[in-house]
Amino acid sequence: MWTPSSIRVLVTVNSGEARSSFYTAGRVYPRPDFLRFVTTKKVDKLLLKVRGKVFQLDGSTGTFAVSQELATALKNAPDENLEIRLVLEGGQTVDSEIGKGTVKAWRNIY
Repeated sequence: MWTPSSIRVLVTVNSGEARSSFYTAGRVYPRPDFLRFVTTKKVDKLLLKVRGKVFQLDGSTGTFAVSQELATALKNAPDENLEIRLVLEGGQTVDSEIGKGTVKAWRNIY
């Protein structure tokens, strides 16, 4: 969620696979397709690349403060997808893109 003062990020991971198994009462059962385990991961850092500059935000519980410098960069971002990296608790990274529609909406938010 993008607000004038903060960015809130939530990452969920589907840890179930149709071919995997689960254990109960000493027996192994194939996991049915409909049975999935979704886990929420804590995001410790957010890195956002705007016009070649990387902004690193440190936060807690997935909420990151937006500085005036970052707000200005977001407001003036080019009409293109932008790169984002999330660093999860434990050091795992998730690379993704912010779509053009969100980038254009920043002009109204910031």
